[in-house]
Amino acid sequence: PEAVSADLSAVGEDEKTAPLGESDNDDDDDNAASNDEGKTKKAVKKKSSSRYEPNPPFVDDPSKVTLRFIFPNKDGLAVTVDCQPTDTVGEVKGMLLSMWPDELAPCSGGNRLRLICMGKGILMPDTKSIQDCSVPVFKTHSTPINVAVTPDHIVPGGTSATTKVAKGSRAGGVGRASGGGSAARRAGGTTATASTGCGCVIQ
Repeated sequence: PEAVSADLSAVGEDEKTAPLGESDNDDDDDNAASNDEGKTKKAVKKKSSSRYEPNPPFVDDPSKVTLRFIFPNKDGLAVTVDCQPTDTVGEVKGMLLSMWPDELAPCSGGNRLRLICMGKGILMPDTKSIQDCSVPVFKTHSTPINVAVTPDHIVPGGTSATTKVAKGSRAGGVGRASGGGSAARRAGGTTATASTGCGCVIQ
């Protein structure tokens, strides 16, 4: 009888403690799930914030040229492009336009872009390759290129209609003020027939 009662008491204790044990396991599972969910949220947040890194990690590759385009009066704003040494200036401009920042006013075409490399000046003409332009290549960082955008009212040839009219007005004014002789000297390059001497008559 004593052995039977001992077994029954042991069974009763197991029945009492079993639900508690299951409850503890459930709590552990909930805590683990909560931790996993928190880690997932942190991972997602970290992934989205990586888009705003100002400078992507540089990887040295002898087969390519990494250009980092910098815009005036826009601190921290830059566009990084990987190109081949044989790519032309015009092709590089096309790459830049395809990644044109939303923070800048739209650019209508590559003919309005001036790519300026320190020590090399403006990269031109558009048919010239990056290699032929002697663009420097670094092993530790990308090559900085300053970008200048020609205003819309400027003719791609380098002058504007307003400037041309103003120059014509000034030229005409000078011609009239100086007389026909001055115009002849500018056009023909000689002063043989140009004379504005004294008109006094000697008695």
